Amino acid sequence: MRRNEPKFGLFVWAVLLSMVADIAPTHATQYSVTDLGVGKAFAINASGHVVGESDDVVYDPPFPPLLYPIGFKWDPVTGMNRIVDPLGRQTTIRGINNNGTVVGNVFVPLVSDNVFVWNGAGSIQVLDIIGGNGGPSGWGINDYNPNVPPFWQPSTSCDLDNCIDPRFGNGYPFGSVVGTAIGGAFGPFGRLALNSTATAINSNYWTVGQYQDVKFGTWFAFLWNGISGNVIQLPSRAAYGINDAGVVVGVGFLFDPSNGTTQFLGPLPGFPDFQSEGLSINNHGQAVGYSATVVDFQEYNGPDGLIPGIGGRAFIYDHGVMTDLNDLIAPGSYPWLLGAATGINDNGWIAGYSYDENNVPHAWLLRPAILAGDFDGNGVVNSSDYVVWRKGLGTTYTQSDYDVWRFHFGQSAGGGSGVSAGVSVPEPATLIMLLTGVTEICARRRTKVS
Repeated sequence: MRRNEPKFGLFVWAVLLSMVADIAPTHATQYSVTDLGVGKAFAINASGHVVGESDDVVYDPPFPPLLYPIGFKWDPVTGMNRIVDPLGRQTTIRGINNNGTVVGNVFVPLVSDNVFVWNGAGSIQVLDIIGGNGGPSGWGINDYNPNVPPFWQPSTSCDLDNCIDPRFGNGYPFGSVVGTAIGGAFGPFGRLALNSTATAINSNYWTVGQYQDVKFGTWFAFLWNGISGNVIQLPSRAAYGINDAGVVVGVGFLFDPSNGTTQFLGPLPGFPDFQSEGLSINNHGQAVGYSATVVDFQEYNGPDGLIPGIGGRAFIYDHGVMTDLNDLIAPGSYPWLLGAATGINDNGWIAGYSYDENNVPHAWLLRPAILAGDFDGNGVVNSSDYVVWRKGLGTTYTQSDYDVWRFHFGQSAGGGSGVSAGVSVPEPATLIMLLTGVTEICARRRTKVS
């Protein structure tokens, strides 16, 4: 009989906890949304600065709207800052480092492209890199590190056929820029690449991207160690993001070089016909990107995210669990579907963009919601937070923290303020009585069976 006693106690506790847990919603809204205006957001740094292109839209019905991109850098304090080329050329910004230096392109459509950098003061600096047919593109920039091999040392210009290093690395005093060469006939495997793109570089000078095989025209993803020169060909056609540990995300995969394992990004839950692309990963191993149907997915052409008309959905992939970001914002908090998440920093801030009904892009920023009374940080103010408060009373928490918890009881992050309608908030004495009652029942039963 005594062997069965713990089962009864566990059963009573389970019933009680399930009853109390039902008081609050189980789905937690975890992010607030900030609209950054018309345009596309491509990257975000540790300070929450977002970069991309802010589009001037010209409507000329019945033709599709015309977009004239101007690069932007958005600051959480000062807001939007558009980066204008003194010569009037169009600009777009693809990358930003933690010092706030950005890299992007200046271009005249169908005429010429070139790479520029801007450190936040004065005019942009055009790097005058020669990149073959169509010109080069700047995709990523890391933080400056003076203790690097000679081939990463500063240079003012670089013909990509005779570069300091032929594998996309070009060193500058503000960081190292990686980018694209079209028709440059070079790549991480010697001169076996017809076209090549380096999309991201980490603080340890590891670079990821893709190259096109000369013989077959097939695209391959790669990871290149910029210090040792070692190259790993990855099991995909493109890689777009890398963190400081060297973990890589790209088309349908996440690769960890520490153990050589590959996790394949499957379809977004609830959308079995979708495929997924990882576009960015932070140092906590959280990756973001987008999922779309196979047909739409095959039309994707580069780490911009979506193209007009695609019904993609932004996702976060956190240690094996993929979640639709549209499920993690409050209903009605954003007028359009979150389409592509293009960057995530170590604070969990996520940048991306969507398309509206007129195929006009809109940039956005997601920030983890901070909910008063959510002491256990699960995004819901419920009975479990009371337990945390009770254990920390007199050390971590005070009696006034209970009042905060009581006022927000029943809320999820991103929801409204005050107690949810129809929700009865248990007083401390009530909870204590319930717990004491269960303990008394178990004690009496134990005495009886003895």
